[in-house]
Amino acid sequence: MMMMLIRIEKVKMVMVLVVVLLLLLQLLQLLLLLLLLLLLLLLLLLLLLLLLLLLLLLLLLLLLLLLLLLLLLLLLLLPLLLLLLLLLQLLLLLLLLLLLLLLLLLLLLLLLLLLLLLLLLLLLLLLLLLPPPPPPPPPPPPPHYHHHHHLNYHYHYHYYYYYYYYYYYYYYYYYYYYYYYYYYYYYFYHHHNHHHYHHYHHHYHQHHHHHHYYY
Repeated sequence: MMMMLIRIEKVKMVMVLVVVLLLLLQLLQLLLLLLLLLLLLLLLLLLLLLLLLLLLLLLLLLLLLLLLLLLLLLLLLLPLLLLLLLLLQLLLLLLLLLLLLLLLLLLLLLLLLLLLLLLLLLLLLLLLLLPPPPPPPPPPPPPHYHHHHHLNYHYHYHYYYYYYYYYYYYYYYYYYYYYYYYYYYYYFYHHHNHHHYHHYHHHYHQHHHHHHYYY
């Protein structure tokens, strides 16, 4: 009975580790999705800034054309044209300053975008280079049924199938991404547990035959 309780505690610890690993994988996926969304937002912002820059350039060209027209009318309206030229010069200076600020902002956004891309690449490389965690051990055999341990029997069977559900869910998620490890661990556990199963089966029946109590 003590050995069975120790095995159940070990299985509980393995289940907790499996759930923690699944949560970590889901958190990493959420982080990657957030980074991709941030990259998309930055790209949209860059497009908007580029459109604004084009509009400002068009406005600057229009002002230059207007300046040329005013120069043509200089002989006719010299005093007024001088004032207009001063105003245009001030406007041109303001536009140039605004263009410089926009270019600086674009450079900063491009640097931020490059940093985010590098971070995303590093995360992907980390996912590719890190080996997967080892699979959990196989579940223990179901407890034996006895009439005078009816409640204990149902409790252990409930726990046993509850563990099987998480065990195969984790295996499906795990081997879907790491099928090379699947072959290695399947081969290892198949041979390793095959030997231990017969060894345990033999001792279990001997033990059960001599003592006749609930395991």
